[in-house]
Amino acid sequence: KLSWPLTDSLSVYASAGGAYGDASSSVTLLTFPPRTVSVSKSTTGYRIGLGAEYWLGENWGLRANWHQQNVGGVGSDIGAGIAFRFSKQKARPP
Repeated sequence: KLSWPLTDSLSVYASAGGAYGDASSSVTLLTFPPRTVSVSKSTTGYRIGLGAEYWLGENWGLRANWHQQNVGGVGSDIGAGIAFRFSKQKARPP
């Protein structure tokens, strides 16, 4: 995650990373004798995103973001939420 502050309270960010997906399913066919067919697949891919954070005070903030991932198929999501910062990072003198 790379974050760029626009003001003391507002920042935008971009994120990128790897993703892993694992899915399995089985079905029992009503044949004589009954037969079970199973399928499973594991795959890797990527996840990228953009977002913004607005801090209401030193510890509480609002967040909104968009992500796209490709793990066996492309999908997107958007989210919004409340953020809590346990301690504010102070800039260290050089």
